[in-house]
Amino acid sequence: MFFPQMLSSDTDREALKKICEAYSVYVDDCVGCLVNAYTVAESAASKTDENHHITILLLARHVIESLDAVSAMVSRGCSHPCQTALRSALEGVFGVLHILQADTVRRARAYQVAHAHRRIKLYEKADPSTDAGREWRRVLSTDPVGDVLSTLPAIDYTKAIANLRSMLARPDFVPIEQEWHLLREYHIDPTDSTKKTKKKSKSDPEWYSLFGGPANLRDLAIKVGHPALYEFLYRQWSNEVHAGAALDAVGRKGGATVVRPVRHPEMLQTCVIFAGQFSLMLSRRLIEFYDAGKLVEFRARYINTIQSRLKELMTKKVVTAPWKDTLPH
Repeated sequence: MFFPQMLSSDTDREALKKICEAYSVYVDDCVGCLVNAYTVAESAASKTDENHHITILLLARHVIESLDAVSAMVSRGCSHPCQTALRSALEGVFGVLHILQADTVRRARAYQVAHAHRRIKLYEKADPSTDAGREWRRVLSTDPVGDVLSTLPAIDYTKAIANLRSMLARPDFVPIEQEWHLLREYHIDPTDSTKKTKKKSKSDPEWYSLFGGPANLRDLAIKVGHPALYEFLYRQWSNEVHAGAALDAVGRKGGATVVRPVRHPEMLQTCVIFAGQFSLMLSRRLIEFYDAGKLVEFRARYINTIQSRLKELMTKKVVTAPWKDTLPH
């Protein structure tokens, strides 16, 4: 079942291991560029007392953590599971690009407001004294793992909710909070913001949709200039995330039905390329926004440590291990 175990010799297994290790190091080096860019942004942000920078920094950190996970999986040859982490990283990249594109303060705070409302909903469900908490417990009463409620941390949910509502009532968050509630209640005409229709059922708006922002992730990708990344990568990776691609692991080889081995490296090179590109794309944008003078240093680092290896990845097929016939019989 596992691809390395199916190779014919220890020599082949060692060769695959070295390729995986080299790929992992490449991703690490690209993520290292992003870590450096994060440090640049953090340093610049620390010189102000503006609270919106935390959104940008933590979204960038999310991308770092997701791509670091890709490196770990690549080191073991796990190419297909990389898609889930890459998808999450790409969404984080889109978010940062959107915030830095324009109206930065309000967009960053919109993310914080949306996050606060999600936490409030969670705390209300966890609190047995609320209607939401009682309903949650009723639903989970027939679930075999419903006793998870007994393992929840002993915190004062009322106080936690009050703290979040106190944040939302601060003057710098009030306009964002008002917009969030407006979009929760109404559909706003994208061509005329004065036209609105009452929603049949209330649904929480996406943070990026506030103040005339895109209605969904596809539109967000278009707005930040990367529709292809959404259409040809994010959509496909979503299939993997939602367990919709399980049947893709079945094929035909030599007239027989075969199943793709676990840890098969067929997508390894592609995943490594995009992990690197996401790192570099976001690194450049962060540095450009926070301290453009350091772009020269960023370019030098790219040329010295990344460029030639990326060119090889883009032009040379390093791993060839077909597990099924490419053409139907």
